[in-house]
Amino acid sequence: MLKSQLITIAYTAYNADTGLLASGDVANHTAKVSKDGASFTPCTNTPSEISDGVYKITLTATETNCNTLTLFVSSSTEGIVIPPVQCAFEDYSTLPTSSAVSTLQTSVNALPSSASVAQDVWNYASRVVTISGSVEISSASLENIRDGLGKSVEISAINTHLNETDDRLEDILTNTNRIPTNPAAVGDSMTLTSAYDNVKNFELDVKAIADAVLVGDISRVESVAPLFSLCSVVLAHFGSSVSEGNWTIFRTDGETHHASLSVEGNESAYPITGVKS
Repeated sequence: MLKSQLITIAYTAYNADTGLLASGDVANHTAKVSKDGASFTPCTNTPSEISDGVYKITLTATETNCNTLTLFVSSSTEGIVIPPVQCAFEDYSTLPTSSAVSTLQTSVNALPSSASVAQDVWNYASRVVTISGSVEISSASLENIRDGLGKSVEISAINTHLNETDDRLEDILTNTNRIPTNPAAVGDSMTLTSAYDNVKNFELDVKAIADAVLVGDISRVESVAPLFSLCSVVLAHFGSSVSEGNWTIFRTDGETHHASLSVEGNESAYPITGVKS
């Protein structure tokens, strides 16, 4: 509350026997005030009842010209108890006027934004700070300080990640370039013109293929070659044996059986009992 102002204060009266609020007793009330702990003095105005045992009294500006105030109201009616009321006041004369508040608000609104101030600081050509002398801080030196805050290890890691990103983007670009300019919609037939042209114009080097077949090592295919195959013919010529009507064909290691066939002998024929490579 503000000091030195007309103020209406409410208080209550109780019946000590019942503990209930006591109404209709205002004519028997005597009000006094103590300012800042001084002696009680009678109030200028008389109390009035609000209703149901709640009363009020208006204090004058002179009575409220203090920092603290105690309102003491007594009743001449036996058994009526009225608790004292304490108040604290502020000196309104020390508060800023509405004109001063308006001026302050205008000044605050005129302040630049934080982003604008930061930008002005970085854009400023140079600064001179006097610390037992002068130290000039240019925008270039500020940039060097800022750049030096990053650790070399962290910068190296960033560069590594950037290089990896470039490689992955290059891979994506390469794969993307293989997609036709106008790919067929889902469900439509596709015309593989370029692929068909490549197959149509492809020329087989028959001689090179034949040479590769002839010089190939059969050890690479003997484990999967069937009996009636070119591989079995070569193995039979260079690694086989005949014993008691059984022809055994070995693989290139000379021990592993590749195939076995039954044979018939001719006594007049030249007896070949085996072929070794």
